[in-house]
Amino acid sequence: MPPPSTKFVAGDRIQVSSGPLNVRATASLTGTLLGTEATGALGTVAGGPTASGGYSWWNVSFDNALTGWSVEDYLVKYTAPPSAPTITLSAFPTSVTSGGSTTLTWGSTSATSCTAGGGWTGTKATSGTQSFTNLTIAATYTLSCTGTGGTVAQDATVTVTAASDTTAPSVPANLVATTISSSQINLSWSASTDSIVAGQATSGVSGYRIYRNGILFTTTTGTSYSSIGLSAGTLYSYMVSAYDVSGNNSTQSIAATATTLLAADVTAPIVSLSAPSTGATVSGTVTVSAIASDPTVTGYSTSGVAGVQFKLDGVNLGVEDTIAPYAISWNTTTVTNGSHTLTAVARDAAGDVTTSSASTVTVSNTTPPPPDITAPTLLTISVGSLTSTSAIINWTTNELATSLTTYGTSSTLLDKQVYDPSPLLSHSLAIVNLKRRTTYSYRASSADTSNNTATSPLFSFTTLNGKPSKIKGLTVTGGSIILAWDALPQNDFITQIVIYRSTANYPTNADTPSLLATLTDPNTSLYHDQAVTSGITYYYTIYAVDDLGVYSDPTQISFTTQAQAAVTGSTGSTGSTGSTGSTGSTGSTGSTGSTNAPSSGLTSEQIQAILS
Repeated sequence: MPPPSTKFVAGDRIQVSSGPLNVRATASLTGTLLGTEATGALGTVAGGPTASGGYSWWNVSFDNALTGWSVEDYLVKYTAPPSAPTITLSAFPTSVTSGGSTTLTWGSTSATSCTAGGGWTGTKATSGTQSFTNLTIAATYTLSCTGTGGTVAQDATVTVTAASDTTAPSVPANLVATTISSSQINLSWSASTDSIVAGQATSGVSGYRIYRNGILFTTTTGTSYSSIGLSAGTLYSYMVSAYDVSGNNSTQSIAATATTLLAADVTAPIVSLSAPSTGATVSGTVTVSAIASDPTVTGYSTSGVAGVQFKLDGVNLGVEDTIAPYAISWNTTTVTNGSHTLTAVARDAAGDVTTSSASTVTVSNTTPPPPDITAPTLLTISVGSLTSTSAIINWTTNELATSLTTYGTSSTLLDKQVYDPSPLLSHSLAIVNLKRRTTYSYRASSADTSNNTATSPLFSFTTLNGKPSKIKGLTVTGGSIILAWDALPQNDFITQIVIYRSTANYPTNADTPSLLATLTDPNTSLYHDQAVTSGITYYYTIYAVDDLGVYSDPTQISFTTQAQAAVTGSTGSTGSTGSTGSTGSTGSTGSTGSTNAPSSGLTSEQIQAILS
């Protein structure tokens, strides 16, 4: 007989592995059949084993109340699956006013990890608390916990009651400034909306504030405005912000700029005779030449020189010359020997006229030698020493001759000239006071001693980028700190003014943490630094920045905040409690409360308006 089976022991939980399984009253194939159990039926071993008929028998109490003997071969030990996790999740309070807070509390059983979803995220402990502040919208917080017995989830919902409207309307978009005349610019923009913000009421857009050159000057309820009473030929910058019924004001829009039309040209040209010189003795055929230009006057158009009429003794000498350089050949043999007077009358396209100073010459003709009718030859014309504001035009001639360069920003209007009457073989004329990053057209001309003139073809050059104009006239006014400076020149491509501040030394534009402010309106000429502390010395560095990101040379000034402290501007000396400019020297006799602060370019009423 084989040894007794040790597969089970009394009290083991078992499961039918293959059914139906017979359950008998005795451990025998002939024992009374009490019933059968299906595959998967569960029970508990009550006794056994007993060997009979070649089988090991076990007495089993099945969970359906049937108890009897069954063959071991169709039974396996059963291990109960782990219990499923449970979760408790609650919120307190479950309803808050917009901006309020709530706390979630949770616990779990049979869980090894938990994950948040819905109104919160991340992995969470199997129990704990978490607070949520500044609630503006309702949220449902879900917690899912996982264990060996599976995964369960539970939700907690918190409702939010709307608060009053504290949200500004959207920033006005698509601002366009259109020049209408020399005194009017029209503005238009897209309407703003008062966005619906979860947790807040929406009061609706009420109107728009309009800023000109950074200063609020009017309001309107529409999406267009006509700005009138403006100065001619002047650049204006506009920005618009929207405000709602609750008084919330949006950020200002992107600036739109426009320049009013120039007023009609009422300025006469400038003209002077360049040859022959007064007091000269002339004979034969000579060249009479003049230099003429139409000056630029702020706010007025420049129509350009239309022509120059030369006069001999008050009578027209030849026809009007309409193309620069202005010159005419004069056959002196057509007049008597002796003293004669030459003048040049310049006319611009607007009809303004100027007569040059008279040049008195002496005509002395004898039997003339064969006339020189050959003009000089211009060779190797080039541009040298090019900078952002100047250039030198170089060329050579095959005979002694004068030097003349006419130039301008238009290939059809060479309205400026540089002239050297000296007879030379190598010619170099410096052109100065040019605009940076600007293309100029020019011609070179030379007249020989017989006044035969040669003029080159049209050439051009472009001035270098250079640096934008440096901030000038920087001053500081005490109390809280107000920086002021001279207005920057127009048409210098400047798009920003950046201010750096340090309490250790003068910062540079490489010192990013010291960046205090970026002013996007290049017409701005003051800045109010309110975030200062009494008794601290502040060092300021200011740059102008152009549209290519090029920085000007720095302008620097320092100031020690102290009640009623003496203040000195950027080029003066200061007392021991005042401010020090970047090129000034520090004095030793400054006194607290003195009134020797330099002018900042602001009236006391303007300063008080800034500080209020």
